[in-house]
Amino acid sequence: MAEQLHWISASDPPDAFPEAGQAMADPPGLLAVGGDLSI
Repeated sequence: MAEQLHWISASDPPDAFPEAGQAMADPPGLLAVGGDLSI
């Protein structure tokens, strides 16, 4: 089964971030792309 990458929009709430157990094997630990890391 292919792993899916989660896309996080800048307007998504913090709980939109996927659980750590969903991290990809390659590249190791990749959970999501996108989002807004600014404070």
